[in-house]
Amino acid sequence: MTIKKIYYFCEICKDLNLSHTAKRLYVTQQSLSYVIRTLEQDLKCTLFLRTANGLRLTEQGNYFYARCTHILEELDETCSALRHVSQSSQSNLRISMDACVYSMMMHMLPNRCNDCDVEYSYYGVEACLDHVQTGTFDGAILPQKFNAPELQFTLLWRDPACVVLPKHHPLAQNAAVSVFQIANEQLLVPQIYQAIYPPLFQSCAELGITFQNIVSTPSPLVAIHRCAQGQGVLLLDQQSMKNCIITSSDICILPVVEPLFIDLYCAYPRKHSSPALSAFIQNMQTSAQCQV
Repeated sequence: MTIKKIYYFCEICKDLNLSHTAKRLYVTQQSLSYVIRTLEQDLKCTLFLRTANGLRLTEQGNYFYARCTHILEELDETCSALRHVSQSSQSNLRISMDACVYSMMMHMLPNRCNDCDVEYSYYGVEACLDHVQTGTFDGAILPQKFNAPELQFTLLWRDPACVVLPKHHPLAQNAAVSVFQIANEQLLVPQIYQAIYPPLFQSCAELGITFQNIVSTPSPLVAIHRCAQGQGVLLLDQQSMKNCIITSSDICILPVVEPLFIDLYCAYPRKHSSPALSAFIQNMQTSAQCQV
């Protein structure tokens, strides 16, 4: 029994009419009849019953059709995966990410992985998801998981949140700050980091905390400047704060009491991961651990 015979059998099952299948596949009816006859001889059972209107599958035929359909689907997926791996090994690794991700991980992004150059492109979160789903990019780095059954999400980075306060703030003398203590403050949200706040606010909501007074700022430095002037507080991950060049001595940066984290995930197709992408993920996870 060959894959070619299984393929022809499944095609016959779609039409249940040898004449129609022969015309569609540009083969002769005799060749299709031969396929049926040899399959039935090999399997020692009857797959089709001949009727005035064409063919009808027997119980054994229906069972064999279901199994063969699964076999062909598995074969197609295997071939597609191998083609993807082959293409990935011959071309650059393409990674899409939101701009906030670059700001957070700029010092950890490798230029090469597994003998492949890594190409980075910057888009919004929805566009990044679409790029991975359509195969435009090999993977995307995103600030949260999404309901996309065809994608795998692997944690790359988990960084604790911190609070930036004016130096004269009553809480500035504490060793750490509870998010409950700043819930009524004006929260400054840098535009470039907006993508990390929906999951962050969701985590706060699960703790029973809701921010009512949220103000967007053009950049983290503007947010820090306004914080120094007593115009609000900033809630951000510790690594992003380390990446900022802070010259003001009128602020203090304190850890958060609650287990509040900013997570980054690599999203990629479940059945089409490449060795280069696996190496990239491992590289990023190792770099993240070294930063802790």
